[in-house]
Amino acid sequence: MTDTTAIIATHRHSLKHARAIQRALPLSVLFAPRALCAEPASPPMTPYDNLTELLTSLFRQSSAVVGLCATSLLVRVLAPLIAKTKEPPPLIAVSGDGRHVIPLLAVHSGGNRLARTIASALNTEAAVTTASDNVFQLALDDPPDGWQLASKKHYKSIVSRLLNGEAARLCNPPSWLHSDTLTVESQAPLTLKSSLRPPTEDANTLHYIPQRLALGIGCVRNVSSSAMLESVRKHLHTHNLAIEAVAVLASITVKHDEKALHDLSTHLGVPLRLFSAEQLLTTTPQLRNPSQQVFATVGCYGVAEGSALLAAGARSRLIVPKHVDGSITLALALARKPLIPRKGGNHIAIIGTGPGRPAMMTQEAQQQLLAAEHVVGYRLYLELAAPLLTGKTLHPFDIGQEQERARHALDLATHHHARVALLSSGDPALYAMAGLVFQCLDECAYKTPTRPPPSISVHPGVSAMHAASARAGAMLAHDCCAISLSDLLTPADIIEKRLEHAARGDFVIALYNPRARNRRTMLTKAHKLLLRHRAETTPIIIARHLYRDKEDITISTLKDMMRYAIDMYTIILIGSSQSRVRHIGTQPYVYTPRGYVLEDTS
Repeated sequence: MTDTTAIIATHRHSLKHARAIQRALPLSVLFAPRALCAEPASPPMTPYDNLTELLTSLFRQSSAVVGLCATSLLVRVLAPLIAKTKEPPPLIAVSGDGRHVIPLLAVHSGGNRLARTIASALNTEAAVTTASDNVFQLALDDPPDGWQLASKKHYKSIVSRLLNGEAARLCNPPSWLHSDTLTVESQAPLTLKSSLRPPTEDANTLHYIPQRLALGIGCVRNVSSSAMLESVRKHLHTHNLAIEAVAVLASITVKHDEKALHDLSTHLGVPLRLFSAEQLLTTTPQLRNPSQQVFATVGCYGVAEGSALLAAGARSRLIVPKHVDGSITLALALARKPLIPRKGGNHIAIIGTGPGRPAMMTQEAQQQLLAAEHVVGYRLYLELAAPLLTGKTLHPFDIGQEQERARHALDLATHHHARVALLSSGDPALYAMAGLVFQCLDECAYKTPTRPPPSISVHPGVSAMHAASARAGAMLAHDCCAISLSDLLTPADIIEKRLEHAARGDFVIALYNPRARNRRTMLTKAHKLLLRHRAETTPIIIARHLYRDKEDITISTLKDMMRYAIDMYTIILIGSSQSRVRHIGTQPYVYTPRGYVLEDTS
């Protein structure tokens, strides 16, 4: 399930209540019909054209959905998908007047909680229909964050007995488990208990496990994932502790790329936290088994014990000192209360803004941008995306500071556990920021971060070459390629070699970065080279400031290309030998046929 909740307004009268819900859900995105998004709004709205397509797309992405519309509409549209989905995301229906909030799906997997949050924002009540919630004011199979119900095998029969008046015995109950309507007796046959101990199969007991354990791990390089999992299971069993009680894994930063640690984190569904040797040194007075050998190797006196203590937080205590199991060292620290990892942090969404207008961004890109806390980008890109950036922390950079942008985004995500959006114009994976971010992660100091590297998602945008082609017809309808004329990062002789081969191959060619103030000769060389392989009458498109206020699109010929104003805000498309200019009415268009043989049916 995604961290973002989608709020869908279906008409103007529901917008007021949709806004109230949006304010109550910081990581939400508000969708509205395109006609309602014409005027600037704060926070911004994401337009949609087809409600059925939007609902279907969001459901398939496992996004929680809040629809301000008829319940029957949501059910009718999503019924075919619901029938095929084992674990659907929360689905909430809200009446257009904001008076009724009805959780429909995943009610005991966050749906009821989400509905209550929405109802509170609207100053109304959620229409929760599940029996345990209504009678006990508790979702007994959906405990708060930081707690797990050990097994749901006997849940239905136990709750049925409770609803029919049987009493329960409370054993070490957390505060959230108290209910005025729950009959409690010290000798009752049913038991509701919380414990760090492994659960036993008992048809009369609901066993809740607080996630308070931090598991510190040290290991030799390239230990197998199966060996580590087995060692952890054996270790917890030896000390009579439930594996579900583990809330976080911890180790030293040099283990950032240890596959077994990441596999264990995925298997247990808990985060992995890494600490530097300097951080681990601060725990030296608390270590039970400081080691001079470990210090000589990695610069601290204990990895397993120290990292467990740091991950468990202030006033935690070591309950199981380090234990060496062959090539693996384990230790356990107990936190004062359940450890709830912050959701959505340590993530970078690399977003393509498209050629200029916010309307040209994909819905997915807008959703990711709206969900970000910090936005990093070239100043112009931030200005172009301004309607979507209200309330976010902006980090503007000058042109040419691509490495600084990438490193700053990585720092925000890894060291501040932030949810970061890194903006690129056009498509982020085409001459833009995505490749640089991955290169930094591959080659730079992020190989040894003080936390695990951030998760990365790349959200494509409309590239300049596709936008230019579309504005003037369909020049890219057949085989094509893109070549940057900037020799800042690619040697000039390689650029010329690629141009030569592309020209010989009769590709439609998109020329990026054609000219800058201090870089003017490569375009002249490219023009001369292309004229050796293409006719002077070859159609070209010169597009500047696509989809922006100063947009200028020219259709001309290869012979006359150098007559026009060309700069870094320009992209040039060079046609192949098959590309054609045709007038439809008074409007010229350029297209490249693919070879269809058409019959004249007129």
